[in-house]
Amino acid sequence: MNTFRKNRLISTAQRQGGLSLIELMVALVLGLFLMAGVIQLFLGSKQTYRFHEALSRIQENGRFAMEILSRDMRMTGYYGCIAKSIFNSPAAYHEPPCSDNGICNTLNNPSQYYWDFGTVIQGFEATSATTWTPTLDASVVDPFPGTDVITVRITENSVTVVDHPGGTPPGSAALKVPTNSGLNQCDILIVTNCEAAAIFQVTAATPGPNVALVHNTGAVPSCGGPGNVVQALGRDYTGGEVMRIATQTYYVRTGASGIPALWRRSSSANPQELLEGVQNMQILYGIGNNDQVIQYLTADAVDWDNDRILSVRINLLLVSTENNIVRTPMTVVFPADTGNLFTASDRRLYQAFSTTIAIRNRLP
Repeated sequence: MNTFRKNRLISTAQRQGGLSLIELMVALVLGLFLMAGVIQLFLGSKQTYRFHEALSRIQENGRFAMEILSRDMRMTGYYGCIAKSIFNSPAAYHEPPCSDNGICNTLNNPSQYYWDFGTVIQGFEATSATTWTPTLDASVVDPFPGTDVITVRITENSVTVVDHPGGTPPGSAALKVPTNSGLNQCDILIVTNCEAAAIFQVTAATPGPNVALVHNTGAVPSCGGPGNVVQALGRDYTGGEVMRIATQTYYVRTGASGIPALWRRSSSANPQELLEGVQNMQILYGIGNNDQVIQYLTADAVDWDNDRILSVRINLLLVSTENNIVRTPMTVVFPADTGNLFTASDRRLYQAFSTTIAIRNRLP
């Protein structure tokens, strides 16, 4: 190997022996730019995922809430085959003795909020952060400030009365129902034969070929209910239908997670949290007139003794359980039919839902 070629190889090896400081800094800067891009892509993807996850959860919760509320609103005041004929006649609701047609409430304290089944729907308008008109019953505890409350009376689980000997006085014997009826001691029931009906509490459910639903006078301490003022239901209800009857109250209240939630209280039972993330509920009541034109009013503008409520419009504002979902606090039109604006104080995701439900038993 000649001297020139040898020196050239040595020079090339020396030049490839390492990186200069400038080359190292350039490589670090390029690496940082690349890493920043990857991190930005990751953060953007994560935020997009959080947004769509929150949106999906809100939409699912909104559909669920509307389904529960719509079901009970539609069935408001359905008391079996007698309901349609006497629904618009308050005089058809009466107390013992149960000797006339109509609905006879044999419970103790029948005008008490839980057992006032003659009033099939009640609304309470939030006229301020801490005031509701009409006045809320004390059993509705800690409703979220400024949100409306609604109470409906409904029935469920209809079964046929297999046998009900008249007895002395009439209707004092136990009602016999199939063993798989699901009706038990302490239940508040209504029985009807399409001409008359009676509301009572089951003081004992005696097993046998058919379950005997006893309705003695007085209260059963283990039930915690009102008990019956009389035993006689007025007539033999054999072949009629018997079903549970309950007072359902829906309202917004702070939930277990610390954010507002939709709650339901069924008669005197403990309130139950149904759905978290319900920020507000506003309700309008459709009042019918002689021209069949429906006017929607807030609860404080309804004449509950005389107005004929044909429908209910429910507006819900739902909120994501997580914060920092959107870039800036949202402004949402709520309720939708008023044009009012709700401006959030956080960066949670909000969405408004609205539906109008016809009360079937009051339609022409």
